[in-house]
Amino acid sequence: MPKLNDDHALMTSGVLLAGLGALAVVPKTQKYTLDPLLEKGKTFESCWGTVGGADVGITAVSLGIRDIVLASNKDAKEKTKKNALKVAGFTHLAYAAWVGKAIHQKDFQVAPGAVASAAHAGVAGLCLWRGFRKSDDEDKPAPSTATKKK
Repeated sequence: MPKLNDDHALMTSGVLLAGLGALAVVPKTQKYTLDPLLEKGKTFESCWGTVGGADVGITAVSLGIRDIVLASNKDAKEKTKKNALKVAGFTHLAYAAWVGKAIHQKDFQVAPGAVASAAHAGVAGLCLWRGFRKSDDEDKPAPSTATKKK
């Protein structure tokens, strides 16, 4: 089984952002993907003002594609990927907090909102862990300093 690396974390972030974003952009899929989040009688306009589901979707798709392209680029510098992981991590963390706030304000229903928030919080943790990680050498056990008995 392959070992988890920065490319896997970036690809996970990208697929989640691009997939959910694409569903939010298309009006016909919004009723299946976004509307179930809303409390009865709420609309995205009442929750977000002039920013609608499609606007957020376009942003999410853009960020997701960035992560997918970078994860697929074997020539990208490690530092670039680490920085992208940090940005992706904070993006997912902000989204998880935003959904939590919407649940608290009774804009979003608790169950689907909690699932969305938990998914983004989990991906945030993965991306931040990989982004702030020095290198994969941290997985290797430290050399033994014990002396052998004669």
